[in-house]
Amino acid sequence: RTAVIDGRQQTVVDLRGRLRMQPVSAWLKLPALDVLRGEADSALTLRFDTARGGDSRLELRSDLRGISSSAPAPLAKPADAAVDTRFSYTLGTDKPRLMLNYERALAADLVLSAGAPVSGAVALGNARLAPNGGAGIVIEGSAPSLVIGDWLAFVGRLAGGAAAPA
Repeated sequence: RTAVIDGRQQTVVDLRGRLRMQPVSAWLKLPALDVLRGEADSALTLRFDTARGGDSRLELRSDLRGISSSAPAPLAKPADAAVDTRFSYTLGTDKPRLMLNYERALAADLVLSAGAPVSGAVALGNARLAPNGGAGIVIEGSAPSLVIGDWLAFVGRLAGGAAAPA
């Protein structure tokens, strides 16, 4: 279908089905997705902005039941747990924007380069996602459990190297 969204003409493709993590991770080439295993029911929307210079986006909604996460807490989850998740990713750009809402545990708005975050903001728990106009990543909020060493190692893997120990 075509639609006018935010004053711009877009082609919108809505799909419902099973999200299988292995092919999605291979297609998007995002190291952060490597911690996810399994498959879950999902709703996928592809928005193709037909205006010159417009951002095309992949948007996903799922409760992730059937997908396990080996990411550090608070993102870790067994496959049988349901976590309301919304994911958005811009397509066709060298520095895509990734937006994630992972129930009440985490919200993120990040700019990526070579699949790794280079700028943006992350909000944990009930914190509000604060805009970050500069380089680096601003992290605010609180979580019931957060092991800094685990997160440094995880972020180091995302950046393609080893992070310094905590």
